[in-house]
Amino acid sequence: MRNEIWHSPFLDLIPKDKYEMQLIQGEEQCLVIHLHGQHSHVTLDFGIAQAVNILDEGVQLAPSPGVCFQNQQELHRSGFPDTLYHVENGAYAAYIQVCMTRELYEAMKLRQFNLVTRNYVVEIICIGEPAITVN
Repeated sequence: MRNEIWHSPFLDLIPKDKYEMQLIQGEEQCLVIHLHGQHSHVTLDFGIAQAVNILDEGVQLAPSPGVCFQNQQELHRSGFPDTLYHVENGAYAAYIQVCMTRELYEAMKLRQFNLVTRNYVVEIICIGEPAITVN
C-alpha cells in the first residue's frame, strides 16, 4: 500500500479562486500553465517536465487501487484549499520511476506536483518548483 500525501507549500502564493487552465507544452517554452480565475491570473512555469498526466478531476480525486491518499478527506472537507500541491510518495511518481528506473529518478532529483483546477487534476514530474507569477 502506497501512502500518498499532498502538501500545500504554495498556499500563500496562489490566490484561492476557481481556475480554468491553459496548458502549453513544447520544446521552446517547456511546460507553462496559465490559470484564469474570476479574480486572478496565475502563470506556472515548470521548465522542462519529464512527465505530465491530465485527468478529469473526478477521476483523480478518488484514490487509485493500492494507494492510501492520507489527507484526502481533509482536503475534500476543506474544498482543496490550495491549487498546487507537492505530492510525497505519489502513485504517478512511482509509475514514472518504473518507466525510467528509480535510480535515474532520484539522481535527477525529480518531484511530483499536482495542480487542481475547476475541471482537471494535472500530475507533473519535474526537477524543481515552478516559477509562479500572479496578476
